[in-house]
Amino acid sequence: LLIYIDTFMIGLLIATPESIALYKVASTIPAALAFLPNCVMIYVIPYFVLHNKDPKWLKDKYSKLIKYGILGYGLFSLALILGSKFIINTLYTPEYAEAILPFIILMIGFFFSATFKIPTNNILFAMRKMRFKLIITISSGILNIILNVSFINYLGITGAAITTTLINIFSSILGVWYTNKVLKKIKIQEKEIVSDDKNEERI
Repeated sequence: LLIYIDTFMIGLLIATPESIALYKVASTIPAALAFLPNCVMIYVIPYFVLHNKDPKWLKDKYSKLIKYGILGYGLFSLALILGSKFIINTLYTPEYAEAILPFIILMIGFFFSATFKIPTNNILFAMRKMRFKLIITISSGILNIILNVSFINYLGITGAAITTTLINIFSSILGVWYTNKVLKKIKIQEKEIVSDDKNEERI
């Protein structure tokens, strides 16, 4: 959705076919790569749903998911960033060289999205915490439009790429913070239940 908003805003504010074509080139691969974390989550999410009341299990597996994500998606993103010039020149010809910088910026955004945002959103879904997820989604969309107006006017398509990456970072930070908060709350509630059960047994 963020990429579509970016493309629309570029067409609205710059209104040149060249700019739209360059951004499409820059964003196609980072956007398509979202299938990787989504495939991982399709596999693991049933286990999180099954254990959505077990804070110890959730915290342990969530930490591992983030840890492996940082390593796996970090190395993968770094490889594509280092090879960005070769990728753009080979797939789209050197005429699209201006798309290299936006491509790099969007790959940074992909790293945050794949490592933090997508897993966190799915885990919040597994824990039935949909309201906060909806708030993040709506606020991200509004913020994306506001930042696009400012950044595109000054930086062109690079500004659109920066906006999307900043939104992914923003969503990631909020999602991780809220997920940890929910896990902590579940753990406290579990301790209170155990404590109450022990008190009843004593009585």
